[in-house]
Amino acid sequence: MRETKMYFASCSTIDEAKKVYRTLAFLLHPDKGGTKEQFQDLQNQFEAFRPTEQKYQSEYSDFKAQAADFMEIIERLRVIPSIEVELIGSWIWVSGDTRPVSDRIKAAADGTGFKTSWNRARSCWQIHSGKYQKRSGVLLSKEEICARYGSTMYGQQNRFLND
Repeated sequence: MRETKMYFASCSTIDEAKKVYRTLAFLLHPDKGGTKEQFQDLQNQFEAFRPTEQKYQSEYSDFKAQAADFMEIIERLRVIPSIEVELIGSWIWVSGDTRPVSDRIKAAADGTGFKTSWNRARSCWQIHSGKYQKRSGVLLSKEEICARYGSTMYGQQNRFLND
């Protein structure tokens, strides 16, 4: 029976584990003289270093903290006539006849820390947390993005005729 070395036994934080992983990945990679089994064992141990519930805890807590801001922005947008508001993943997409109300769309995100920008390729406004950096040159269709991240369409609120 093969004895398994515990690579992350001395690590107490994920940052320490990442440092150990980077060092060992360079040494144990099959292209650098290690074996496939050693490298796979390293990967499996790194993946198992934290419980599954905690793996995305920081991302979840960030999203949970922003949920109130998301709903506030969506409620501000729903009263604007002739636009469609859709939550796709963690981005708010605003389409329809947006030109006459572009100032109101930009103002909806004021004070929340969210970034409002016009997407020329999709002819819509997008509101997001501002922490986004595109990593590939692939332009996905709206349907592909909706399928990947999920989508919720928000209808307009009932308004009085004087609004």
